[in-house]
Amino acid sequence: FRTEQGLCATISSFPSQPKTTIIRQYGKFDRLPSLVNVLDSAGYRSTYYYAGDVAFANTRAYLETMGIDKVHDENSFPIKRRTRWGAYDEELFAFYLEDAKEATPPFLHMIMTSTSHEPFDVPVDEGFPGKDQPQQYRNSVHYTDRVLAELLEACKAQPWYASTLFVIVADHGHFLPHNRGNHTAERHRIPLLFTGGALRPELRGTMSATFGGHVDLAATLLNQLGFPRTRSPWSKDLFDTTIPHFAFWTFDDGFGIADADQ
Repeated sequence: FRTEQGLCATISSFPSQPKTTIIRQYGKFDRLPSLVNVLDSAGYRSTYYYAGDVAFANTRAYLETMGIDKVHDENSFPIKRRTRWGAYDEELFAFYLEDAKEATPPFLHMIMTSTSHEPFDVPVDEGFPGKDQPQQYRNSVHYTDRVLAELLEACKAQPWYASTLFVIVADHGHFLPHNRGNHTAERHRIPLLFTGGALRPELRGTMSATFGGHVDLAATLLNQLGFPRTRSPWSKDLFDTTIPHFAFWTFDDGFGIADADQ
């Protein structure tokens, strides 16, 4: 429901709860499991890229506690255009491409975009006329989608592309553009995409109907690599057909659960 919840769910496989976020609670978030630490023990160097204030919501403290080796923020490069959240995504991506030229596999790179964050008032025109909020939402999300595609295309020229898996996932959903209520399942559906040179050929172009959430990402990745799982009891391998799968979501006034039956 909030970025800081999605971050903890992705890295620590810790599900969010109504009305609170564990990342703001010292003495609690530092005891969470960490996908980063598991990969670190296998020799992966980790870097986090964000073009805004990474101290917001204890994010830097959390990331460093989880084992991130290097954290980049708005002070890492000169910013030409920015929203209240940080540099435009295209500037962040340009900085990433330059910084990652010298990267030596294996590595874990995490890039947090911000241009498509509410209130969606970034002055970009992606072909959706009008200034109402649903159209502003469409323009900002299309902008991020477009420059993300350009980033992926540029990464193909990097020597590490062939051995790299790209994971694209949203931190949370939104009620726009269709004004969906918080109680609806559709309000909390987010994209999860696997792509890149390391993706197995038989998986390319396929779609999975498995129900899951952020918390399942760690187990899914680690199992494919043959690495030890995280300490999280909530994370499940989305490719494992022998176990039941479900999706859990939350908001300030409630929560929801869905699986293939209901």
